[in-house]
Amino acid sequence: MLNFTRAAGLCLAIALGATSASAEDWIGCDQSQSYNQQGPWFSQLAPGVSWDAWRILLNRPWSDAERSQPVWFDADRAVAEAAQAPLDTPYPGEFWIWPRVSYVPALPATADQREAYAAAVNLYTLKLWPAATDAFDAIASGPSPYAAAAAYSAARSTFYSSDFTDGFRRIERLVADPARRDMRQAAYHLVGTLANQTGASPLIAARLADIAHLLMVPSELRCRDIELRTLADQASGDLYHIIQIAFPTSHYWSIVQWSEHARGVFLRLAATDPTIDLIRVLAAPTPFMRGSWVDPFFPGLYQYPGVGLNEQAIVAASDPDSAAVTAHARERAMATGNPLWTYALARRTADVADLALIHTARATVARSGIAENDRTNLDANLSSQEARILLMAGRLDLAIAATGSVKGASGLYVPAIDRNGIGDEGARYLLARRDLTSARIWANATMPRFSEDLVLSPMASRLAITWHELLKPGLGRPPAESVPSDAEASALDLLPAARLIELSRTKGLAAGWRRPLLSAGWLRLYMLHRDADFIALFPEIRSAYPELITDLDEIDRAWLTSTKRRLIAHMLLRLPGLSPRVLWARSYRGYGDPNSGSLTAIDVYNDSDGNWWCAIDPDRAVRDTFSQMFAEVLSQDLYVQKGSVLPIDTYRPFPSDAVASFEHIARDWVFWHPLFHDADLSELELLSKVESGPRRLTKEAIDWARHSWWITRFFGLDRDLPETLALAVRATRYGCRRQGPLGDVSEAAWQALHRMFPDTVWAQRTPWWFNEGAP
Repeated sequence: MLNFTRAAGLCLAIALGATSASAEDWIGCDQSQSYNQQGPWFSQLAPGVSWDAWRILLNRPWSDAERSQPVWFDADRAVAEAAQAPLDTPYPGEFWIWPRVSYVPALPATADQREAYAAAVNLYTLKLWPAATDAFDAIASGPSPYAAAAAYSAARSTFYSSDFTDGFRRIERLVADPARRDMRQAAYHLVGTLANQTGASPLIAARLADIAHLLMVPSELRCRDIELRTLADQASGDLYHIIQIAFPTSHYWSIVQWSEHARGVFLRLAATDPTIDLIRVLAAPTPFMRGSWVDPFFPGLYQYPGVGLNEQAIVAASDPDSAAVTAHARERAMATGNPLWTYALARRTADVADLALIHTARATVARSGIAENDRTNLDANLSSQEARILLMAGRLDLAIAATGSVKGASGLYVPAIDRNGIGDEGARYLLARRDLTSARIWANATMPRFSEDLVLSPMASRLAITWHELLKPGLGRPPAESVPSDAEASALDLLPAARLIELSRTKGLAAGWRRPLLSAGWLRLYMLHRDADFIALFPEIRSAYPELITDLDEIDRAWLTSTKRRLIAHMLLRLPGLSPRVLWARSYRGYGDPNSGSLTAIDVYNDSDGNWWCAIDPDRAVRDTFSQMFAEVLSQDLYVQKGSVLPIDTYRPFPSDAVASFEHIARDWVFWHPLFHDADLSELELLSKVESGPRRLTKEAIDWARHSWWITRFFGLDRDLPETLALAVRATRYGCRRQGPLGDVSEAAWQALHRMFPDTVWAQRTPWWFNEGAP
């Protein structure tokens, strides 16, 4: 953020008075301190290529005068750059002015000194800028312990009165004054802080110019000067922040109303500063998202604004200057031969004619004097774009060959690219065009180069064409390391019970896969009243769920069918975590709750899907499969959750017919895929008509109570009935709410419990009945 906080390293530098050191200090400098990387991976304009490489390739060395400066702020440069971006609109940040910050001086102040400072602060608070400036100047020129704070506040007040030149001069004087040491860091940050708070073009211009200079700091200076190193690192972070304002890719940024200011500053400064020009082109939205690897346009969804499109692609597609930016990048790449400019072009183009420039740039990189990591990473960036261009041109064989050059550095520094992503992104591109054959060829050829285990790729399940291929991640793995992903689980949910049970028997399948497949099929048999098949699976359930052995043995020992039925209801009421959908099965992963894998724990966050069951909606199951298998990986603007699939469209109305269209798109995609050609929704249709888990199980408990007599209780046949009634009431509180209110059965179970067993612990634990659920 531009509104900086005090960094511990810089405070140490200030305390020690660090400004420069002898050249010998460079010898023992730690590599991580000297290496001037771009910043976090998500903010890197040329991934994995350090600012040191930028300085060399752009020929931007620091002069002897710049190296020998006593301070690291140049007022002349700030004044010159600010003049290129005049304040030609009303001050945009008027409402963002933060008028007062408490300051506690290091030395005690007299009453008169405190009164004078308070009077100056009052003028500042009233936004009487000239008067406040004069009052602060009077304090700063005297022996007051508030002198440093007053000098800083005077500079700030000067900026608010739009006297930018005087403000820059004041900063330079303040950071150079040893007596103002305690405000030195704040003074260095002032231009960036006010640019962030106000969006004023001159301040953004001055900060950008300062950033462009600091990013090119020579390694030996960076290494031996703690203060300079800190300022350079903060400059890299500030650049990312300004880019997000100038070229917003999301409405998340609350200050995008300043985008026009920041974008205009980039354009003005780019005309005279080659570094800012290159930054501006690399920062501009590219037509190709995901690190310029594939375009994210999702067939069938693009007709609705904001649905199925990545925001960056939307901006690039709707930006009338997008083609001009690409043309400018091409012109600069041809004119300069600079590989950074060629990369700026490469990430914006799909024209095979530009491959010649990429080949030339790669040869230039190999001969350049930049560090080995930088050479490797820049070459990887260029070759990955070459592979993308060839893939988009339909040259699958050449594209695969080009990926062989994508290596990228690793180790201490951020790798040039997510190398696993190359295989994934190419597969996404081909799958989005329903070219599954080419996607599989691409994945098999490229992913082994970048991943130790192909099955760990998020694309693997989307490329599977048989169910046994889909199960591959679960084969031969310890249970805690392998559970179905949401995509795999939602796909399996379209299968009938018998097929789920059959797949659970796959040899070598991890317990994390076997359990949810088996239990989903088993519970569906119960929901469909296939009692004989349900009981026949007890041996397999014992093996997969040893925690149920006691319940199953008790059911097996029962003589009467009615007793078995009641004991089954008792067991299931104790197991809210059993689900007929693999997508909602309790597993080793969850909400961070230690009980997330427990079958007996209540899911307090998700009544309808997390506890027992609701009738299965076939349309929703298809939507879930579409959203998890396809929409989530092929589109970035769908809000995908297990419970709902909605567009992220906060700022634009979602068309009323979009839901129906989405339903059509979901079915079209799911049943196009070969994996689902043998899918049969007839069983899901039957499961859509069943009673919810709480209603059916509570009715079983009520029926048990109605048939309970003194003799059955005498022989212990009804010893579990009080608990069953209490659990039934609990189920009506925490179970399915989508299928209507449950007050009738809840009240009946509660009355039976308190009438028949009023003195039991179960009656004491159940003081209420519940009428939850939608009417």
